Amino acid sequence: MENIRDLNEKHFGDILNHLNVGVYITDTERRVVFWNKSAEQITGYRADEVVGHKCSDNILRHRDKEGHPLCLTDLCPLHRTMVRGTPSEAPIVVYAVSKTGRDLALSVSTAPLVGDDGQVIGGVEVFRDEGPAIRQMELARAVQRQMLTEQLPVDGRVSFAVQYAPKELVSGDFYHVCRLSDDQFAIFLADAAGHGVSAGLSSALIYSLIMECAESLADPAALMARLNERACARAQGLGFFTAVSITLDAARRSATFCSAGHPPVLVHRANAQVEALTQSHLPVGIQMEAAYENASAELQSGDGLLAFTDGATDIPVGEKGRLGLKGLLGLVSERTPARDPHLTGLFGALMERCATVEPDDDITLVACTFR
Repeated sequence: MENIRDLNEKHFGDILNHLNVGVYITDTERRVVFWNKSAEQITGYRADEVVGHKCSDNILRHRDKEGHPLCLTDLCPLHRTMVRGTPSEAPIVVYAVSKTGRDLALSVSTAPLVGDDGQVIGGVEVFRDEGPAIRQMELARAVQRQMLTEQLPVDGRVSFAVQYAPKELVSGDFYHVCRLSDDQFAIFLADAAGHGVSAGLSSALIYSLIMECAESLADPAALMARLNERACARAQGLGFFTAVSITLDAARRSATFCSAGHPPVLVHRANAQVEALTQSHLPVGIQMEAAYENASAELQSGDGLLAFTDGATDIPVGEKGRLGLKGLLGLVSERTPARDPHLTGLFGALMERCATVEPDDDITLVACTFR
């Protein structure tokens, strides 16, 4: 096998043209070298209109579920699968535009193509039109987004940032950020087990519990106790979740927090040093008698706090490893809060480290920085 075009012309063309799924093959520069009959039917583009063009020509205008363009970036699933030399582990939702301008909701799977010498010589993407099923999930997604904080509080003494990246259209992660008084703010972050539909339903339960217990947001331990009592009464063993609640005092530059089985809160100092604040309380919804206590942290101008769900530390790195807390601490320490006020640098670094086409779990990062 000399190159990707030999693979197309000599072996699989006839077979792939009889499949009832769209298939296209590119070389390592993401130039399309094969476009099957079902790809023509799904998109409306004939093979002679696509073959020879690069993904960067943006004919299909691929977007991810958040609306970010893919064809012009390194976030393209096909690009990531070729760079990493690994196939996608599950179908990925991608949006495209047909030749007639119709929006297409697709599920795509990608895999690298390897030559006789073991080197990646191209990639293959298989896609289906999942319009009806995905439209239903989009409705669930829109409902879930209404439960999340739409506008972060604005204050001259403290700033907030969120990066929210569900693995699927709906997420088991839930966050809530609000102003409690002139000087006090609250951050709440929770993570239901798993991801997808079941976890999304659990996050809806979390939202309803937070709305019921909102008057306790100023006291994180009291909030956790009330959430736990209600979760155990309604769905013990089924509706458990990890969570962290943080109350900030902008005048005193202090934080009071309580964690229920959640990953540590990171204190990110202005000099780039990072500390992990841990607690060992039970997750919410497991044991009615669980007790919760507050802990505190003092901060200075330029210091920040970072709360995250375990999707960030569970990112696959290498062949079988995970990023882990130590790896995340390293990435956080490479940038001060002032240099990365919107968490875009940290989130981008997580994606760069990810050894698979996409992360295995939902990822949410919530940060505040004292000015």
